[in-house]
Amino acid sequence: MEQEDNLKLMLGGFIAILVGVVLLGPIADSIAALDVTVPLLNNQSFAWPENNTRVAFDDNDVITSTVVAYANNTKMGLTTNYSVDGIGITILNRSAGTGEWDLFVYNVSYTHEGNEYVADKNSKTLLNITIIFFAIGIMAVGVLIVIKAFDKMDF
Repeated sequence: MEQEDNLKLMLGGFIAILVGVVLLGPIADSIAALDVTVPLLNNQSFAWPENNTRVAFDDNDVITSTVVAYANNTKMGLTTNYSVDGIGITILNRSAGTGEWDLFVYNVSYTHEGNEYVADKNSKTLLNITIIFFAIGIMAVGVLIVIKAFDKMDF
């Protein structure tokens, strides 16, 4: 009877090891996915902000090289008509040569990262370690169960 219990214990340990090994593949995929970005497009309209005032983007993690601004459906020039930083866009007053700029309709289109994007390198490292140690922990429990079963067996 005790031998049967030890065999069941050993089988459970091997199953735990197998589950840990099987999890390593999807975990490796999820670790690789932390560095893959899926940019999302946004088109944002706003009113004349006056006096070189920054208009904040609606989204975080904006890829600043993708920002394009329009005034009355006419593309504006970067550094000539507007400036961009990671937080928002500023329409420059010095470029208002013709027309009433306060009556224009302004649009800005840009690409930004999704909500699941992890920008901080330290956070990415911590997520990688947490995920991999989960699978290693399951395998370690399986190994300990098998070792305990072997210790109880009479040969």
